[in-house]
Amino acid sequence: MAYVTGTANSLTDLLTALQAACTGNGWTLSGNVLHKGTCYADVSLGTSADSHHFPNAALKVRAGNGIDGSNALTDALTDTAGAMHMGPIPNRAVFTDWDWPVTYHIHVLSSPDEVYLLANYGSGQYWQNLCFGQSPAPGNAGTGNWVSAVMGADMSGELVPQSISIRPIGGIISGFNAFYVNCLPFFWGDSFSSNVVNALNSRMHGAIHSTTGAAIWTSGTSWLTNATFDEGQVSASRTVDPLLSYTPNAWNNETALLPIQILQGRLSAKVSLIGELQHSRFCRNDFIDDGALITLGSDRWKVYPAYRKDVVNRNGGDGITHSGTMAIAIRYDGP
Repeated sequence: MAYVTGTANSLTDLLTALQAACTGNGWTLSGNVLHKGTCYADVSLGTSADSHHFPNAALKVRAGNGIDGSNALTDALTDTAGAMHMGPIPNRAVFTDWDWPVTYHIHVLSSPDEVYLLANYGSGQYWQNLCFGQSPAPGNAGTGNWVSAVMGADMSGELVPQSISIRPIGGIISGFNAFYVNCLPFFWGDSFSSNVVNALNSRMHGAIHSTTGAAIWTSGTSWLTNATFDEGQVSASRTVDPLLSYTPNAWNNETALLPIQILQGRLSAKVSLIGELQHSRFCRNDFIDDGALITLGSDRWKVYPAYRKDVVNRNGGDGITHSGTMAIAIRYDGP
């Protein structure tokens, strides 16, 4: 495991830092593809040709299950369906443009292989993430290769920034509200509402095809209802609802770290566990500073806001410039 931090003056510098951190810790760079074992991720500079939303470009990541003789991903989704992005987004109401230099934090973790890149900008207020890895569950029909970033592609192929709100939307488990925030891995949408349709910012090869049983890449929108089955619809939010309502602990302010377990909706309101990100956790950061450490036994976890912390409006809302107190904790092996 490795942790690397520093500053970058451009997206090119940020990409170089990510490549160096990976190749220095067991990964191989072939063209734009970083690979280790059977895990493959193409990380490159996007251009204005990718979308009008990125006139200043962005970092683009896409997962696959191999490479060909030209070092291009094989068995992968197209850019418009499967590429995730992080970077400056001018002309968007919610996301603030970057100021340079940005501070980066890179976690390169193994057994299983997972890589996390966090960029901090806006005088330290704002955070974006890009991550990829391989975390299959027992019985997963696919490779378990996955990829995620703060922005994804919608169904028309237009690249859009994900919602940064954690909005009560009327979940039905034990009468508590469900929440959603789309700038964290696999935490999109809501398991119950029929009005929530979101562009996805995460993909995994492991969703089970209903007819053949073969694995497909996750796709589609969020889960619509318990009765609706779309074999590409997966989410990690259902496993932590309504636990987010109970953290932090009201008695001693302790933060609970919630596993990121990826469930696929199946027929008859059933679900299948198709993956788990084993080196990261969902959490609330009401009483934790950005980048602070939580020690649990022999493990240490570094906590980052989903976008920007706001303890006053901890559950967020629509059209805002913060993510309440929703955060991600990543296994830490630094000083």
